[in-house]
Amino acid sequence: MPRKSMKSIYPNAGKHWPDEDIALFAKMYVANESTQKIANALGRSPKAIINQISDAEELITPTGERLLKQIKLAKVNIVMARFAESQQRKPEKHRERWSLGDDLELSLHFGKGVSASDLAERLKRTKLAVIGRLHALGLLSFDKDTMTYYTKPQHYYKIKKAPV
Repeated sequence: MPRKSMKSIYPNAGKHWPDEDIALFAKMYVANESTQKIANALGRSPKAIINQISDAEELITPTGERLLKQIKLAKVNIVMARFAESQQRKPEKHRERWSLGDDLELSLHFGKGVSASDLAERLKRTKLAVIGRLHALGLLSFDKDTMTYYTKPQHYYKIKKAPV
């Protein structure tokens, strides 16, 4: 029976270690996975994994702390990138004080049945800011029992005309 070549058993034998393989190796090594399990996951021989571990010993402590810090740093970078992306999507008037004109426009259009999403776009604010302001103005209430918002009936309000 002929012997199988290393490449037929381990598809990545002799190949360069790409960053993805090194990251997976680091994650599994820090998680105390067995050499054989790491080898199977990476398609490499157990000897290649042992060599990688000995090469990495200069970089990491026996508990894998430095490697773990690098993995955590990568996760932090992902979170920071998502945060930066969300900052770019903020409306023009995000976190600005509501002016009397904004309140009047909000009240007028809400009374006409314009949705909170459309009001948010029109007023250059977030949908939650619009809902919060409607609540603060007494135009919208929240029912804790049914967990829904509702508008108060028209006769509830006394509307004063603005002086001309």
